[in-house]
Amino acid sequence: MTSLDFTAGQTHMGRAFIVGNGPSLKAEQLDKLIPEVSFAVNRIHLMYDKTGWRPDYYVYMDMSNTTNVVYAPDLSFHTQQGYPCHIRSDIVAKFIEYGISQRLDSWDINASMKNIQIVEQCNHIDAERKATQEWHLDWTLCKQGGSVSGAIQLAVMEGYNPIYLIGCDGDLKGNANNHFSADYVHIDSMTVQMAILANKTLELAHEIAGRECKERGISIFNATVGGSAIGGIPHCDFNDIFN
Repeated sequence: MTSLDFTAGQTHMGRAFIVGNGPSLKAEQLDKLIPEVSFAVNRIHLMYDKTGWRPDYYVYMDMSNTTNVVYAPDLSFHTQQGYPCHIRSDIVAKFIEYGISQRLDSWDINASMKNIQIVEQCNHIDAERKATQEWHLDWTLCKQGGSVSGAIQLAVMEGYNPIYLIGCDGDLKGNANNHFSADYVHIDSMTVQMAILANKTLELAHEIAGRECKERGISIFNATVGGSAIGGIPHCDFNDIFN
């Protein structure tokens, strides 16, 4: 288990893909990413049985009433897949407490911890509570905007350019299926008011990402198939990337 070093910049000068978990995401899109560098988030493993693709980086920075029932089993799985898992510090603490309290016979704590890279918490939450208008990569990823926002920041910090987003549909709705799988969360886990705030937060996070990338000379595009309701980042056609 290690903490991210936010002072060590790297330059890969290659492209990378950020994979969101919106309803537009399909296995055939992920199949195209098999030779590419990719960052995935949250419950992406629900797609693993449909594709041979696996991410190079995994990011988990969300904790809400829509995820706190499944987060520990999910992280137990992801931390044993071999790719680095970038997880918020408070969630790591809860994860360790869970493993100890459940006395999981199948949970190898040493194997799990060696693949975890801790992301220290910041005070920012969403678009209405303790919001920010900029990143703070000099000391940690900003958790405002959730895991996809964190994955974008991590890709920038690692030096990837250009960056493409897929599965980032936006337009979240209350009491509805907002993900690629109906098994992702219970359909009533997000209320109408929660969805309104989540959409505002996504919009703000993408506006910040678009501005911060531009200032760093990094090209970023939302290549979500079928288009995205989220502004702030220019859109492009997913299939054109591979032509």
